[in-house]
Amino acid sequence: MRKLSNWIDAFVSLNASSSTPDSFKLWGAIGAVAGALERRVWVDVGLGPLYPNMYTFLVGGPGVGKTLVTNQVRQMWVELDNGTDTGLRIASQSLTSASIVDELRDATRRIFAPGNALEPTKFNALAMSVNELGVLLPAYEPDLMNKLTDLYDGIIYSERRRWAKSTDDAKGFTVESPLINLFAATTPGYLTNLLPEGAFDMGFMSRVILVFSAERNIVPLFQRDKREAVTIESMKQDMHRIFALGGEMSFTADAKNALIEWHSLGGPPIPDHPRLQNYITRRTAHILKLCMIASASQGDDRIITIDHLNRAFKWLFDAEQYMPDIFKAMQVDNTVKVMDECWHFAYVTYIKEGNRPVAEYRLIEFLKQRVPVQHVMTVLTIMTGAKLIEKEMLVDVGNAYKPKPRRPGS
Repeated sequence: MRKLSNWIDAFVSLNASSSTPDSFKLWGAIGAVAGALERRVWVDVGLGPLYPNMYTFLVGGPGVGKTLVTNQVRQMWVELDNGTDTGLRIASQSLTSASIVDELRDATRRIFAPGNALEPTKFNALAMSVNELGVLLPAYEPDLMNKLTDLYDGIIYSERRRWAKSTDDAKGFTVESPLINLFAATTPGYLTNLLPEGAFDMGFMSRVILVFSAERNIVPLFQRDKREAVTIESMKQDMHRIFALGGEMSFTADAKNALIEWHSLGGPPIPDHPRLQNYITRRTAHILKLCMIASASQGDDRIITIDHLNRAFKWLFDAEQYMPDIFKAMQVDNTVKVMDECWHFAYVTYIKEGNRPVAEYRLIEFLKQRVPVQHVMTVLTIMTGAKLIEKEMLVDVGNAYKPKPRRPGS
């Protein structure tokens, strides 16, 4: 019997006094349940089984409490990891393209499906909670991104390696039933540096739920809720109940009809940001996954009600409302950083060379290493307009710039 009426609500309530943005607490709870469900529950709306795994990125500035949430998610999963093939398999935080597949191959799970106490169901599933996305993806690696894209859908995965440690590996291998649940934290600036132009038109990013917050809450020190220990113990017990769920989930008639109507209308309200156009095509799948998570967080009957559907709608719509702010923050964060670095380079060079203005070509070379080529002159124009640098003409080099003797924003 469940100890709590709703596991997700309990997780959010447990962290009510923390400085972490509310949206991060909510999606931490959602990610924790998604990871615990693995491939053991599913829905089928006519296109084959769909599992509740998700790729979720918490996006916010440093020090807002992202790591607090990713650590708590991982701690809840640790409760389910008994070190055998009957327990949850938690991935390492730092993985290469090859090692992530190796860990998935090792993460064989065996469960006994309801009504079948003799023949276990086998699959391979990994739960990944990453404090800093840069640890998992220190640079943009198309091979790793493509593998994560393939594994997201839970379909058969096969690979043949040219270089292998064993003869069996050299012949290739197949993972019949793979699945990965990825929950990670990052900053807008890191996404800017990581993702190339057009990344949001690719398959990987269309599968990611981006949860953004610019909140910075300050909470009193030395305060601890006496109910925390009781709540945490109840959450651990109920997490085991969630981990024990298995089988196909079904919809009540009103939930089914409401979902059909929403889908037939194109899924209003539809995000209109250009970078979300490919993401839009996967919104129905996201809603179905969130419906399963909402149901599992509340009970063991594997029934999705209209309340669960409405909860899923609210979760997704609220996240989507702030997704465009990520792209603004990515642009602002990167532009300001580059302008600051460029000013510093110009100022140091100006002082070292006896207060001689810095030739334009030198600043262009500096900026070419940090922004797309087509944006270089735009950055110089903005810096000139903001009076961070002043344009002058030198007889021997032509256009040159003299930096103002102060740091930008000081």
